[in-house]
Amino acid sequence: MLSKFTYILQHAVEALAPSLPLQEDFVYHWKAITHYYIETSDDKDPVTDTNIPSHLEQMLDILTQEESERESGETGPCMEYLLHHKILETLYTLGKADCPPGMKQQVLSFYTKLLGRIRQPLLPHINVHRPVLKLIRLCGEILAAPTENEEIQFLCIVCAKLKQDPYLVNFFLENKVKRPDPKSPSAKGVREDLASPDTGQPQAEGKAAEPPDEPKAAADQSNINNYNIVTSLLNLTKSPDGRIVVKACEGLMLLVSLPEPAAAKCLTENTELCELLTDRLSAFYKALPTSMDPLDIETVESVNWGLDVYNMKDDAAIFTGKRALISFLSWLDYCDQLIKEAQKTAAVVLAKTVRKMFFVTVMEPQLMQTSEVGILTSTALLNRIIRQVTSEALLQEMVYFLLGEEKGPETLATIAQNPLRHRLIELCDHLSDEFRDYCGICQRWDWRGTPKALDKCNLDSPFFEGHFLKVLFDRMGRILDQPYDVNLQVTSVLSKLSLLPHPHMHESLLDPYINLGPGCRSLFSVIVRVVGELMLRIQRIPDFTPKLLLVRKRLLGLEPEGLK
Repeated sequence: MLSKFTYILQHAVEALAPSLPLQEDFVYHWKAITHYYIETSDDKDPVTDTNIPSHLEQMLDILTQEESERESGETGPCMEYLLHHKILETLYTLGKADCPPGMKQQVLSFYTKLLGRIRQPLLPHINVHRPVLKLIRLCGEILAAPTENEEIQFLCIVCAKLKQDPYLVNFFLENKVKRPDPKSPSAKGVREDLASPDTGQPQAEGKAAEPPDEPKAAADQSNINNYNIVTSLLNLTKSPDGRIVVKACEGLMLLVSLPEPAAAKCLTENTELCELLTDRLSAFYKALPTSMDPLDIETVESVNWGLDVYNMKDDAAIFTGKRALISFLSWLDYCDQLIKEAQKTAAVVLAKTVRKMFFVTVMEPQLMQTSEVGILTSTALLNRIIRQVTSEALLQEMVYFLLGEEKGPETLATIAQNPLRHRLIELCDHLSDEFRDYCGICQRWDWRGTPKALDKCNLDSPFFEGHFLKVLFDRMGRILDQPYDVNLQVTSVLSKLSLLPHPHMHESLLDPYINLGPGCRSLFSVIVRVVGELMLRIQRIPDFTPKLLLVRKRLLGLEPEGLK
């Protein structure tokens, strides 16, 4: 009751009091916060029931106003006070203790706004980057914590600042030296620290809220092992909140692009980033159905990571496994873009890991299987992956995965040294290779039983190919007089019809000796007539062979139009 009365009284005093010079006003708000801990014995009330959030916001406003009133890069007295009195260290201690409840959120928000609003570089200051680094360690500790949103906002603003000044990342690379980890400060300990007299002078190093834990900047790069901001972001990628996951992935994207060699080395060797990429890619791939229509795989809409919003109810082109396929392609796009943006040496390591832990370990067994349906699905997925990947390093590793790293000429003795390459080439010569695709499409069709080829035709009644085939055969018969693009369409339709797995279609279109009766046409008889007509026309065309070669060159783009 007393704390609430004090809270109301202080607000009334603030409203009636005349405005103070900025530094006095800043010190007043900070001391109002410290007095809360000195005077309040009951710290179980949430921080939102106190005046702490208001004082913190006032301090931010004062710092922002002070900077706007001074020349660029000049540090004002309020900022000097914040730095010399290690206010960020104290706030970190309060946030770690979460005293009063909800204080961690307030501290995270204060750090985020401070780094975001102040234009002058703050991270180079020891009394800024040291507490920032400590606060980073608190992020991502607990999955689905109530502070997740504030944690990711704080981490992302730090990533953005590192992107602006990449050399600052050296302050965030720590030697992996185990120091005694002090217990979380109690409210009593906090009050004792805040109750010490304020002399107005910089605090001695030993008076900090916690023992100094200053990481050595990358002087001895061989000893660097910890990259805590990456670790915290990796933990937040496991959040059940999709928005948090996307923001964490964005933060990682910024960090991998930093050009500092020490950071790139630490990123790939001493964090679990490589494992995150490959483990999640493998999990999404294994969640796909074992059998999928290749046409569905090829035609599913392109996806961008973080934007794979999918509504099953509104999808008119839904098919089994579409949600899983979109999730896989979305994460593949993220891996591809991450490697594309990464520092060069980091990109090579990440791409090699994807090749080893995903392509070789997960995909290769699927491509080597003997199941017709399984190999069809895995080959279609491989084709989709190849078409989607754009990063140079990952494309290079995919080429090595498919073709091997040997650069010498292939011989009969070495033809099977790369089993996967040999297998994929063999599949191109498979009797049922074509694009099997139509068998998969036609499995849903009702053929009204299992049709068989006819032993003989009823020659007493005239045979009619039907209007559809009549038009196609007529078009085929006029192939010598039709435009080139029309001929391509006609032959394409006839080719697809010939691939349909129906014995009657095979018999009528592909059997050159079929006898359908007098005056009846087959595809073979139409082609024979066309060839005969072609031979007659050749005789009437002077210099036919050179002209034929010229046309062929023009079709291949080897000869410009207009030359005779």
